Amino acid sequence: MLRRLKGNAAPDLEGLGRFALKRDRGKPLLFAGRGDEIRRIEALAGFAREGAQGQTHVISAALVSDSDGWPRHLTNALRGAADALIAGGGGLPQSSLDQARANGRRFRQEYYSDQMAPFQAFPELLAEVFGAMAGSLGEAGAHGATRYALRKAISRAYAAAPGLAEEMERPKALAKLLHQGLIQDFGGDRYDCPIPSMRRYVEDFCAQRGHPVAPAQAEQP
Repeated sequence: MLRRLKGNAAPDLEGLGRFALKRDRGKPLLFAGRGDEIRRIEALAGFAREGAQGQTHVISAALVSDSDGWPRHLTNALRGAADALIAGGGGLPQSSLDQARANGRRFRQEYYSDQMAPFQAFPELLAEVFGAMAGSLGEAGAHGATRYALRKAISRAYAAAPGLAEEMERPKALAKLLHQGLIQDFGGDRYDCPIPSMRRYVEDFCAQRGHPVAPAQAEQP
């Protein structure tokens, strides 16, 4: 389950560097799974030790702000900063900070693309599902859809795209959407996209392919 970070919204980069250096079974926690991440960690840790205190605070505040409180986005922001540090030989002037933030945004887009990979060829499925979650649910007015509404949306998508059944069995579609993090079970029979910027990314993706996301009327069994 994805959860937003809580507490201080702007920790210093030295603290982030120490966190990045913690290990679990020999792998860096923030950067597990990528062969060149050790260089990124060393760059961040070195900058945290040697950078001017005011500069590191400004930079770390910018990176944390870009993360919107989501751990995965913070990972991508730190990756972007490390790449800019390496490219700049250890310094991070304003131009390099701009590049670091641009790097982080690019990594975020790549992450969303990776999460959507099983559904890239079927924007009609994403449009139906995200349309079902676009309306308000219940008296609180929160976005989301019931499990029943999602299953109905998936059924409509499979009816409109016969080739989808050849790629993925319909009963497995909802589980796959959950597994990829595109939707989340918030309890109380409410499902929704957990990250607002991911929702916007999916909506833009669908619109560009001729399947704009339109809020669907709430359906009850």
